[in-house]
Amino acid sequence: MNATHLKDEEPILVFSTAPNMESAKEMAKLLVVERLIACANLIPGINSYYWWQEEVRAEEEVLMIMKTSRAKFKDLELRLKEIHPYDIPEILAC
Repeated sequence: MNATHLKDEEPILVFSTAPNMESAKEMAKLLVVERLIACANLIPGINSYYWWQEEVRAEEEVLMIMKTSRAKFKDLELRLKEIHPYDIPEILAC
């Protein structure tokens, strides 16, 4: 096993938000079925403030915390952009 393999298998957390619990559940289930994530935690009732279309917006959203490997992140990011209801979804990894 080389260092590159270890880095690829390193676990990471990926954060995104969804407009409601229904869409968060749908996305989480699909991503688990497709094996892009090992699991997801869905946290309702977060308050988000952001700049969008020349004004400050405030929305109640669902926070999605997803667990995956570094090797799967690119595929996860692409798939999440395809299925997400937002035009520009938040996708943060650490």
